[in-house]
Amino acid sequence: MLLFLWVIPMLASGQVTYYFDASEGDDNHSVNSRETPWQTLRRLNEITFNPGDSVLLKAGSTWEGKINLKGSGIEGYPITLGSYGNGPWPKIDGSGAEGAVVTLNNLSYWKLSNLEITNPASSQGGRIGLLIMGTGGNHGHYHLDSLYIHDIFGRYSFEMTGKNTGGIGIIGGSDTRFDDILIENCVISDIVRVGIFTNGNKGTNEDRPITNLVIRKNTVSRCAGDGMIIRYAHRPLIEHNLATENHNAPEELVEYGVAIWVRSTYEAVIQYNRVFDTKGRMDGQAFDADLEAYRTVVQYNYTRNNEGGFMLVYGSSQDAIIRYNISQNDGLLGKHIFDFPIWTSPRGSGIIHNNMVYIGEEINAVLADEALATTKFYNNIVINEGDGALIIRSEGQTAEFSNNCLTGYDPAITSINKNPVQGDPGLVNPGRGETEFSSLEGYRITPGSPCLAAGLPVSLMEGSYWFNEEMTDFWGNPVNQESPDVGVHQLSAPNDIPGNLSGYPEMIRWEVNPVPFTDGFFLSVDMRIPLELQIKLCDISGRYINTLYSGKMTSGNNKLYCNTQGNSGTRIGPGIYFLHLTSPEIPVKESRMIIHYE
Repeated sequence: MLLFLWVIPMLASGQVTYYFDASEGDDNHSVNSRETPWQTLRRLNEITFNPGDSVLLKAGSTWEGKINLKGSGIEGYPITLGSYGNGPWPKIDGSGAEGAVVTLNNLSYWKLSNLEITNPASSQGGRIGLLIMGTGGNHGHYHLDSLYIHDIFGRYSFEMTGKNTGGIGIIGGSDTRFDDILIENCVISDIVRVGIFTNGNKGTNEDRPITNLVIRKNTVSRCAGDGMIIRYAHRPLIEHNLATENHNAPEELVEYGVAIWVRSTYEAVIQYNRVFDTKGRMDGQAFDADLEAYRTVVQYNYTRNNEGGFMLVYGSSQDAIIRYNISQNDGLLGKHIFDFPIWTSPRGSGIIHNNMVYIGEEINAVLADEALATTKFYNNIVINEGDGALIIRSEGQTAEFSNNCLTGYDPAITSINKNPVQGDPGLVNPGRGETEFSSLEGYRITPGSPCLAAGLPVSLMEGSYWFNEEMTDFWGNPVNQESPDVGVHQLSAPNDIPGNLSGYPEMIRWEVNPVPFTDGFFLSVDMRIPLELQIKLCDISGRYINTLYSGKMTSGNNKLYCNTQGNSGTRIGPGIYFLHLTSPEIPVKESRMIIHYE
């Protein structure tokens, strides 16, 4: 019998780097190194790794089978599973076997990056791309970065046998706790059933067992059921993700599904995500605050063409805050934007304020479907070009409405809106959003809009407004919480009334006419005393174009005509620009947005 003694090169600190090459490696190498790598997953699965170790797979290589990792890192010395060399990320193919392709069971302190994981099959089965699991105790520090997980054929079922299959799963036993999980820069696509999910130990409302969970900058697309289901987490953060074409299997197979949703969570924050083209009418929304989701915040997101609508607020979900989001053409099949299903008790509750909802002419969606008075709509702009109703009552009730700008509805119905903002909201060019956040400038309000300073102060919002940090609008501008503009854009000076120079309300007032303009515009500057002023024209990114005025301005009303030429004499193109007014005599700086049309 031959006895092989394997020798592993160790770093000075005691950390070991292991190399694996599926085509050129050999498990019989007595020394493992970059030049003499091992070959098989069988050999990898035999090793119990130690803190600080690295397990590197050769780029361009493909392995068939599973990885069942062993060993844990410690703080400051996680274990790494990644790649080396040039070429495509190393690929691990589960070859249709059930179970997880990569498993971390009762382990801690691992970083996985630059890997491709797949497991196509000819029939349904209990398959997961990457599984973090615990059968008890405390586990933590998982950093999943830049993984490509695709074509995992789990189960379609709406029951847990299906919802526990998919791309990345985190499942804990009855007394398991997980802490410090970061999932970022991953691409998860063509999954049955769920892209990313957590499950297991439920904990209690203010003591959920998954803590410090961050899911950001991922793309989750074409999942048969749900893009993400986050359960049993304390203050999870879900941000800057792109979710497209989810819930895309036939509804008779998957039944209900939502792009991103939370259940039994405490103070989840869902922000800066883009969610497009979620399919179906059985749910089919972009977001869902589901059963026992307590104090969920949904803010600064952009959704478009989600067939089921913008958001589901379900059952015992309580005290959600939904603010500063843009919803464009959601609700084609579900025929509602916000849905509060009647078959659960209690009914979901929350405050929905300062959102922008655009409903195109082909969308016949109701804005608030079967909400009770425990839900409040404040300071929203809704442009309805379809035939959908404003509300569908339930038990004779509906949500409370105040200070909203509701266009395209029968005035007899909008009478439920207290302190209404009347007329055209004066948006730049609504309904033209494309895939990037930068395409949403058309949802800014313009000078002269009736939405300026017309919002209900946060301090007067009835319901549980618990999220009282410094507030900004959709574009990051500070918001005056006691005098907010209606909609997602704060054009008014944050601490002033429209038309006044901050800090000098009686000294200088200035206005722009017409708005928007085609050839040129007039500046009316009302001065109490003579002052030196400079007024500069800049583009939307702040780059200087031209000085429109520099000199002493007399007391009284001064009117200036401004053309649309830059310093070089060339005309500025259509778009959004800013005027910046300053004075060397008093410490003021004020800006006005202007819009140039062809």
